[in-house]
Amino acid sequence: ASFGLVQLSRVSRRIARLNKIYAKYESAISEFKCVTLLPVNVLNGEVPLYAEVLCTERRELKRFLCLHNIQFRTVPPSLSISSCIKNDGNFPNSRRFSEQGLYLPCGPEQPLENVDFVIDALRSFDQRYY
Repeated sequence: ASFGLVQLSRVSRRIARLNKIYAKYESAISEFKCVTLLPVNVLNGEVPLYAEVLCTERRELKRFLCLHNIQFRTVPPSLSISSCIKNDGNFPNSRRFSEQGLYLPCGPEQPLENVDFVIDALRSFDQRYY
């Protein structure tokens, strides 16, 4: 319980930091053609735990980010296309996210300089490919 109480005392600061990071990504990425930031309704209290983007050229973007030593995670494959699950449905959004989705560096302890570095790299990628 004592660990939980300490963490609760930090929640407001951490949420404010996540919102600041998301706002930086949101303002910059809106200019780019290469990626689309998934919207988070911060004004209605949603917390942007992740900076999730979609990119139709995800393979190239992954290579580019690796070359610039930028860590990221890909969105996991959709369960709707798993061979171990019998599925007769069509889930285009699920497929799109699993084929195009990436998580950019974020988190409440992420230095803003890192976010700026990622944004500059995305700008360079955007200019190169679009």
